Amino acid sequence: MIPLLTLHLATLAVGAHTAAAATLEDAWSEAETHASELVIVKEQRVQTDQATTSAWAMLSPKLTLGGNYTLNQRETAFDPSKLFPTDVTDMIEQFTGEPLDMGDPLVINKKHYLDANLTISQPLFSAQTLPYLRSAQATRRAGRANEDAARAQIRLGVARVYWGALVARDGEKVAQEGVELAKQQAGIAAALVDAGQATEQTRLQAKIAVARAERDLLAAHARASTANEALQRYTSLDAATHLDVPVAPTLPFSTAEEALTASADRPEFLAADNQARAARLQAATADLGWLPRLDGRFIESWSQNTGFNGENTNWMLTLNSTWTLWDGGARIADSNRAHSAARMTEANADNLRETVRGEVVSAWTEYQRATAALASATEERGYAEENVRLANVSLAAGTISFVDAEAAALGLSAAKLTERSEQMAADLAARALLVAVGR
Repeated sequence: MIPLLTLHLATLAVGAHTAAAATLEDAWSEAETHASELVIVKEQRVQTDQATTSAWAMLSPKLTLGGNYTLNQRETAFDPSKLFPTDVTDMIEQFTGEPLDMGDPLVINKKHYLDANLTISQPLFSAQTLPYLRSAQATRRAGRANEDAARAQIRLGVARVYWGALVARDGEKVAQEGVELAKQQAGIAAALVDAGQATEQTRLQAKIAVARAERDLLAAHARASTANEALQRYTSLDAATHLDVPVAPTLPFSTAEEALTASADRPEFLAADNQARAARLQAATADLGWLPRLDGRFIESWSQNTGFNGENTNWMLTLNSTWTLWDGGARIADSNRAHSAARMTEANADNLRETVRGEVVSAWTEYQRATAALASATEERGYAEENVRLANVSLAAGTISFVDAEAAALGLSAAKLTERSEQMAADLAARALLVAVGR
């Protein structure tokens, strides 16, 4: 076990001098690129953004270009000379002295020909288009607000993973210091036994303490490896990257009441309100489906088959009005469904405000607890350091047992980990509170 620990500690020592440093902001930037959760959030926003494009398409003109190639079984032509019987044409020829000339036959339908057309369609009146457009705009705003809310939650999650890796690495360092301290105390114990000032049991207790410290180091290393894997999954920052301790965020409020007031700007509220507005406008769109609509169409056509007209080009302008008086009840069902959805989204917005109020109060309470606990843990760590110093002096003087000295060492390790854990808790509590109020 000792060679394995020696190799691992040497690796840590080398890595500490060669690893690049990263901050929490760097982790957030990496997550923007590597976290699949953020990619999903962005693509969801891209999809909701298309709602306004689709709505504008209902109001915009449509330009369509078409073409055909036609092959008929036979050519159709009109020959004016066939209109008169032969005896009539002969009589005319005798009277005029010249054969009757009725001109070439007129081709009505060619054997094969090309034709093309350009069509411009423009909705002129549809009562549904305006509320539909406003609903789409509200949906777009809701989508962007949801993206902001989701990004805040993901950034908080990245902060938790970052702190988890940081605390796990510190736990590994503390465990390493515990091994070194246990060996120092074992050396003191061995000297006391050799000098006849302690029994052989003291030497055995010291060896047990070293073995326990080495086992704790292996466990700490395993926890650090797991935490590093989680960090790399979200940010691509590997175990060789040094993590700087994040700067504690500053809160723009000092009481729970101020935090509740600030939560009015939370993006989830903006999203819920716009979703409710979009649902109400969708209901209005369904209701207006009972009104008629008017469309205009302009067609410019070209054909090799000129027919009687003799012109290759021709245009046509039409106005078309439709009014569906009864559709079997489909519009009634659509209207009922849309109004139900509107009531549901409004109830969801009201419920969200009640839920957020509870979240803000809970987050504020946790922040207060975490900051007080951090101050207590820092004080405890100072006491533990002094206790270890005194314990080592007393052990060397033979005035306390090795068990008491080991207990002091274990207390220091626990105090250091507790302080770092409470520092993490206080930082994350502040960030969770900021997320709860929409900051």
